[in-house]
Amino acid sequence: MPLRARRILAVRTDRIGDAVLVTPALSLLRLHNPDAHIAVLASPYTSDIFLNNPDINEVIALKSVTETARELRARNFDAAVLFFVDRRSALSVFLSGIPLRIGPGSKIWSLLLNKIVFQRRSHNPGHEADFNTALLQPLGITPEKAPCRIKLTEEEIAQAQKYLSERFGIAAHDRLAILHPGSRGSAKNWPPENYAKMAALLKQANPSLKILLTGAGPEIPLLREIAAESGIRPAITDQALTLRQLIAVISRAGLLCTNSTGPLHLAVALGVPTVSFFPPIKGCLPQRWGPYGQGHEVLMPEYAACHKCAEKACEHFNCMGNISPESALKAALKTAPKLFNP
Repeated sequence: MPLRARRILAVRTDRIGDAVLVTPALSLLRLHNPDAHIAVLASPYTSDIFLNNPDINEVIALKSVTETARELRARNFDAAVLFFVDRRSALSVFLSGIPLRIGPGSKIWSLLLNKIVFQRRSHNPGHEADFNTALLQPLGITPEKAPCRIKLTEEEIAQAQKYLSERFGIAAHDRLAILHPGSRGSAKNWPPENYAKMAALLKQANPSLKILLTGAGPEIPLLREIAAESGIRPAITDQALTLRQLIAVISRAGLLCTNSTGPLHLAVALGVPTVSFFPPIKGCLPQRWGPYGQGHEVLMPEYAACHKCAEKACEHFNCMGNISPESALKAALKTAPKLFNP
């Protein structure tokens, strides 16, 4: 019988994809605690992912240990589930006096928890979202599958379409494919020249298809390089978008092609078909970090998985380049046929 905690804090303070992959656990928390006050403690960068999510009541942005502990103490939480354990979040929860502190036992800061769930994530083949839901067992919740979830408002969707229309001439009736070639270092990327060739192949498969390259800041030169090499003059998001704006723009697409990175999981949560490219590195495999759900295509080089990338010392150093644009197009045709049907 699930425990009926009155006030529950869910903690996930790392990157975009990690935040998205905790939303299935939030859905289960709400399902088994329909009347509880459920809050999320997240980094300021990712906290907007949880806005308007009907499974939670409140989003708290992580600050200094002292400030965060003070905020949490004032809210009188009964239980905290730390899906990610680091110094600042663990200390904040501990110093706030939350009586039940649940989390994985893989970090030194896990010593500040009083209910450990041993998982050894790096040694087991499970998906990150499933590891997250397994942490709910001390609350009496049996792990089960639930989809990733992001909730946009009608206004956000309308503003995204207005941006696409005014900035790029992409109308509401146009079919749109997004290529997001960066990853901020979370995994090895598919090469720029392959993205350029894929953009051209997508356009050949449907000449009326609109192509948008997304990225920000230091990724802008990469987008321009790909656009120039593609020969089809795709649109480029060469001005800063907020995270919510990026989410809304992705929601408009019929396909997202990207590396193992946060926008992949944003698209999955929005129901957008994806084609993604993963390196054969054990800590980055799609079995743990791939799209969580059906209707998505994952491509990998056909090499045995390495413990870590040996860079130029490896005879297969350019392994990601061996994923051909033609195979990526085939995957796109399979996962997003509506983009190419007459």
